[in-house]
Amino acid sequence: MIAILDLLLRGAGLGALAVTVALMARQYGSTVAGRLGIVFAAAIMAALFCPLVAHRWNAGPWGLPVYAACSSVAGLFWLFVRAWFDDAFRPRPLHWLAIGALTALHLWRGAGMHEHAGQVPDDDLAGALNALPFLLDLAFIVAALLRAGAGKADDLDEARRRFRDVMVRAIGGYMVLVTGLSIYLFYRQPAPLVDFLILVGTVFLIFGFLLMTARLQNRLFGDRLLGGPVRAESPPAPDAADEQLHAALLRCMNHDKGYRAPGLTITALAEKLGTPEYRLRRLINGRLGHRNFNDFVNGYRLAEARLRLADPEAARLPVLTIALDAGFQSIGPFNRAFKDDTGMTPVEYRRSKLGQSGAESEKT
Repeated sequence: MIAILDLLLRGAGLGALAVTVALMARQYGSTVAGRLGIVFAAAIMAALFCPLVAHRWNAGPWGLPVYAACSSVAGLFWLFVRAWFDDAFRPRPLHWLAIGALTALHLWRGAGMHEHAGQVPDDDLAGALNALPFLLDLAFIVAALLRAGAGKADDLDEARRRFRDVMVRAIGGYMVLVTGLSIYLFYRQPAPLVDFLILVGTVFLIFGFLLMTARLQNRLFGDRLLGGPVRAESPPAPDAADEQLHAALLRCMNHDKGYRAPGLTITALAEKLGTPEYRLRRLINGRLGHRNFNDFVNGYRLAEARLRLADPEAARLPVLTIALDAGFQSIGPFNRAFKDDTGMTPVEYRRSKLGQSGAESEKT
């Protein structure tokens, strides 16, 4: 009976994931989050399919790639979470190298377990090496959860903020539980009921994820085409209080240079404006079209930095001073944000605007 239910549940999960992949490929295949979502969903499909491949290492041409795909789930979860909640995130070769190393370790462990099936290692070192891939899985999952929590304060979309709490923590917590069980049952033969309960939990989360993303696709994946803007949903008609808040916000940022405050948070800005935080979030997100508070503030900071870098009277002013005056707390984040915004480093930008005088100023 359990075997039949197992097969039905795997089929249902695979079907739901296939629908998810088709929807994301059709509507969001051009976005970073959409493409990573497709890859992550495909890895989950491989994880569901793995037990159906008899004798993983003796299943012809299918066994190895399927096992490799399901071995990368934790790393892809980490990458996908970063793209979910960071509109500017772009995977780098180093990210893929880390996931590839994790997958290779799982393949190495799987080969060793196949060759020495049922044998407990003779020494602690061999046991630790066999457990290493699962420990790295835990590291990737915990990193994803920390990332999801770290950016919550700057996230201006209330639905996406709730998604962080509900779905990401549910998926991440469940993955921690399953990985912990994998380590505990390392050299033990798990009862069929344990495998079945893990499958039930997996399929439950798959359908939960499918339902939530169906409702929140625009907010999770955005309509950001590569190199293009995010198109915010149409905001509700503003009332008098919203108009007053909008005017006060513009006055604070443009006239009072409120963005210059180092470490400015939306809580602090709401207190300065004398308004509830949720109203300010709604205004900046719904009316002004920003999904992230830090990006909203940095837009003002970078605009000031561009003006000063192009000003001949400020040609001898160090770039660090300009960055700190604009509200950045250190040179590293400023350089990264500036290059993402203009495609040039601050020094290159200054030289392009001031010519030889800008080049000479950098030497003094």
